[in-house]
Amino acid sequence: PHNFSLKPSEARALWKADLIVWVGPGLENFLVKPLKALPVTTRVVELSKSKGLVLHAAREGGTWQRHGHEHGGGADPGTTDMHIWLDPLNARAWVGALVEILVEENPANAAAYRINGEKLSNQLIDLDVKLRRLLNADAKTPFLAFHDAYQYFEKHYGLHGLGSVMDSP
Repeated sequence: PHNFSLKPSEARALWKADLIVWVGPGLENFLVKPLKALPVTTRVVELSKSKGLVLHAAREGGTWQRHGHEHGGGADPGTTDMHIWLDPLNARAWVGALVEILVEENPANAAAYRINGEKLSNQLIDLDVKLRRLLNADAKTPFLAFHDAYQYFEKHYGLHGLGSVMDSP
């Protein structure tokens, strides 16, 4: 997302797609124009608008470098931090949303989508428990991030990020 541009073959693949899933323009701004040019029959799903997400505003000021323009979006104060999946609860919400989208698109495989979605959701729960245990001892240790992409992770695990070194990786 930081400096991506579509190749002609990728633009053609988008044009042929029945379903396109993306995080949204705040992260993948390079897709805004190509998605607007698609046939009206193409289903486009923006995951940042999924139900049940915990969303945080982009951080700015102090030791946090202005964030957002490296994704092509130019985050304004108060815009959503788009690294949404770094909270495992949000990742699980996306799994549920994706399962339902796939079931709607391909009902014949609904059982497989639901089984795989539940398996992935359970793996995310297990990972969350392991990470919480591993990070608990270091939760109060302050740190600097190279790039401010970890707010959701920090808040979920109670970590103490002080700021970012660079606004663009």
